[in-house]
Amino acid sequence: MRENKRHSPRVERIERALIQLSSGCTRRGESGVTVSAQIRDVSVTGFKALLPAQIQEGAIVDVCISVVDHMHRYLLVAQVMWVKPDEEDTEYCLAGFRLLPSEESDLMMWMRAFRGISHSGKHSVERKRKALFGH
Repeated sequence: MRENKRHSPRVERIERALIQLSSGCTRRGESGVTVSAQIRDVSVTGFKALLPAQIQEGAIVDVCISVVDHMHRYLLVAQVMWVKPDEEDTEYCLAGFRLLPSEESDLMMWMRAFRGISHSGKHSVERKRKALFGH
């Protein structure tokens, strides 16, 4: 399954991200649009997110992820590796993103921050999801 090809350890985290959709990035033809996404898990090399737009597999996007407990926003560049419809709401999709090196990104800071990630526990993740998104 494409969803499980990340080689780095991943941890379930609920964070907010802004994803800049560029020309040819979405199936609906939207371009230059920024969408709010919900990060579901992270690793040193990528993340999985739920977003309210059908994004094109292979697209390169600019991402801003706010990590609450780091009190930091990471500006990153990522490639969409896979996309599938959300099972609960067909207006949304789940997508896997691989982080790409870029001179103007915070990739090195991201890698240092998540190099030693560990699972934060299901209960704290559920509490944070409810606090951020109300469900």
